[in-house]
Amino acid sequence: EQWLISIRPQWRTLTFVTDCVEPINCDTEEKVRSTGTAIDVNYFSNGPWSLSLGYAKHDYDRKVEALYQYPVFDLIFSARTMDLAAGIEDYRNSIGVSYFASNSLWGLSRIKTVSKVSAVTTIITTLSFSTDINENWRLLLRAGNQTNEDKTDRIGFGSAGFSYSWQ
Repeated sequence: EQWLISIRPQWRTLTFVTDCVEPINCDTEEKVRSTGTAIDVNYFSNGPWSLSLGYAKHDYDRKVEALYQYPVFDLIFSARTMDLAAGIEDYRNSIGVSYFASNSLWGLSRIKTVSKVSAVTTIITTLSFSTDINENWRLLLRAGNQTNEDKTDRIGFGSAGFSYSWQ
């Protein structure tokens, strides 16, 4: 009753859009297939605390790291495609802790993700809070930051929202 373990196989297709001068002579899209596995372990104590751990690993049918190694790809693929390609994960691990009291849930999580393309490590830390406003409405707040492992390119983020449930 206190443990939840999940193993999630993952399949996806990534589409890279090319900057073809003459689309007749080249493909406007290149597809990369990815497979992976994610494992999550959650522990729920008898008290208000819970702990979660996660790990995910991805494999690709093409050498996506070549996008970063060879500048010629900047001429082949669109700038938007190259920006998004930096986020292609090699692996990710995560840890989170939650505290539940008085219809409110506090959470603190840390995700470490490594890019398959550039090998850059990104760390995302998030503090979240949610509480019941009444029987149907719930307030959700989240704040955090994302940074490279070398502490460059720091980005702060936040969100606020409401959820409504009916019975």
